[in-house]
Amino acid sequence: MKFTRAIVFGLCFGAILTMGCEPGEEKISEIAPTDLLLAEEIMGRTIATYEECATYRDTGTVTRTFRAEEGTQRETQTFTTAFERPYRFRFECREDEKRYIIAADAAAVRAWWGVQEGIQPMSSLDEAIALAVGPSNGASHTIPRLLMPGRVRGRSLEELGNIERLTDALLEDVPCYRLRGSDNSGAPYVVWIERGSFLVRCIDEEHAFSDFTTTDRTTYAPELNPELPENVFQLKAPVVETGKKKMTAQAF
Repeated sequence: MKFTRAIVFGLCFGAILTMGCEPGEEKISEIAPTDLLLAEEIMGRTIATYEECATYRDTGTVTRTFRAEEGTQRETQTFTTAFERPYRFRFECREDEKRYIIAADAAAVRAWWGVQEGIQPMSSLDEAIALAVGPSNGASHTIPRLLMPGRVRGRSLEELGNIERLTDALLEDVPCYRLRGSDNSGAPYVVWIERGSFLVRCIDEEHAFSDFTTTDRTTYAPELNPELPENVFQLKAPVVETGKKKMTAQAF
């Protein structure tokens, strides 16, 4: 079988799995709780944190593992997000030499995903983000959906069903809440939310198809209300040399 990239909007998966490991290999560093918040209260505070922030920035990684009878295949994308309310936004994802860039302000939304296409005007931010879902394995959508619920459509973390609070745990020494839920197809998810800031630090998800499964881990290094310089929101499309001709797409 040839693996194909599934465009998965899901948010997180609830089994205790580490990407690239077999079930049961991950060691969860459980920690004592410091409050009695219910899962719904933690999720509510998380949603409010993103909707009310003035600025936001992150860097992150998505690791997707395909598993089938023929074996296992893994792919990794890195991404960055910058946002300033109400309109300024930039997202970029990379996989090896492949890149997808979105930049938006009050006047225009533009995207770049290859020198042949050049800079493309988008009819809306929602359209640009949707086009990036596949290349970014969903990372273009999850957090922007929380930041801009009026501009970005689709499923949200807020819509996870049957959520419950698991034991708190450390994620790279960061104390986190862990919430388990499921999407409308029943796929299980786990969201790691930093205690104190209520920012999403990690999303685990798994989806089963007829002849393979995909397991994703999306990790975030988020910043709440940072000071963002002007150049953070420039498109910054790369310069590519084709033969003797240098092709470039400049920032707007």
